[in-house]
Amino acid sequence: MIYLRILRTPSLALVWWSQLLSVVGDQLFSVAVVWLMVSRTGSNAGFVSAAGLVTGLTFGLLGGHFADVFDRRKTMMVVDGLRTAIVGALPVLALIGQLRLWTVFAAVVLVEMLGTLFLPSLQGALNQLCKDELTTNGMNALLESTQRLARIIGPAMTGLLVALLSIQGFFWLDSLTFAISAAILFTLKREFTPAISVPLIPAPTILAPLIPPPSSAKTSGVNPFLTEVPNSFRLLWRNRSLFRAIVSLGLVNIAWSTIFLLGTPLLVERGFHHGISDYGLLSAAYGIGNVLSLLFTVGSRFRQNIVIMYIGQVVMGLGFLVLSTAPTLSVAGIGIIIAAFGSPMGDLLLLNIIQRDFPPKQIGKIYSLRNLVSNFGLAIGLLASVYLYKVLPISSVMLTASVYIIFVGLIHTIERMWPSTRRYITRTLS
Repeated sequence: MIYLRILRTPSLALVWWSQLLSVVGDQLFSVAVVWLMVSRTGSNAGFVSAAGLVTGLTFGLLGGHFADVFDRRKTMMVVDGLRTAIVGALPVLALIGQLRLWTVFAAVVLVEMLGTLFLPSLQGALNQLCKDELTTNGMNALLESTQRLARIIGPAMTGLLVALLSIQGFFWLDSLTFAISAAILFTLKREFTPAISVPLIPAPTILAPLIPPPSSAKTSGVNPFLTEVPNSFRLLWRNRSLFRAIVSLGLVNIAWSTIFLLGTPLLVERGFHHGISDYGLLSAAYGIGNVLSLLFTVGSRFRQNIVIMYIGQVVMGLGFLVLSTAPTLSVAGIGIIIAAFGSPMGDLLLLNIIQRDFPPKQIGKIYSLRNLVSNFGLAIGLLASVYLYKVLPISSVMLTASVYIIFVGLIHTIERMWPSTRRYITRTLS
């Protein structure tokens, strides 16, 4: 089995374990920030999450460009080192009584900005770490499952940790996971053999991944970033199936962020009048649904059919419909598991398409374009929901957003399946 083979490969296993720890820490950080802001500012907490997403939009393409130019391992090490310092500064400020909402806001923005450089570097590095397409696809699945598994482990730990630590203690743990990730990457120098078609620039110092060498500043008198990004857009446009899927992802994310990122914590605190531990349990339930979905998708014979992504959107909308009308926290948990089951159905497929259909030197930029559209939808949803939750009942906003997701998923499912359906009807009638 490919997953066992990957986990028996020391370099790949170390990368997987480091990312599992890191994303679990990210979930603790996210829960702590969201609850801290919701409890103090109400729906205005959406501005903090939106600021992180806008940062991703602003620096996303630049991060993808640098990820395809600089030494990926050293870039990831520097990014993890900086994130260790930034997140670790928050509990230090709390100890000396200087932790303010604006410092949390700044930390979210900086961590998100660095993430736009780390994630494309990691995706591009898989072509260096994995020696064949099967291993690359398997590693994609493991890393994707890591993200979903962290949504179970991190939030589920909240109930236990909140009894042992202050919210600031969550920041200590996240900082530690970044430090561990950097240390593991440091030990993997030999395993990161440069891909033949990806010109990696050696970085003689620790800051070199972030400093472009003079020889790459211009190509034919034009900044490479200004020429390569439009080329990436053109490559994506030619793959119409992938282009439509990414646009659909952005449209759905408008409602997803409205419901999950802001609506769910508001519903727990103001609708059900529960605390952070119950919010953590709902977040963990979302992670359980994600993992179940990945097991289904990876094992399904339809995993290469992009229509499964659109069907997943319909399932997600139905689950959120249950969540938004739930009379109790238990029913809300059932709804959120159903929604989570539909959520990742297309994510793994999109990653496989990007790594399979595009040149290695374009993977980071295409991945960043995908994230750009995704984050754009999330940011719009968060900014709009800040005002919507102030003037409308929480359940009404979530219900409307759920119906919107179902509508988008149905439209794309019908559009994708209509040609084959029409041919079947024509053959039947004739």
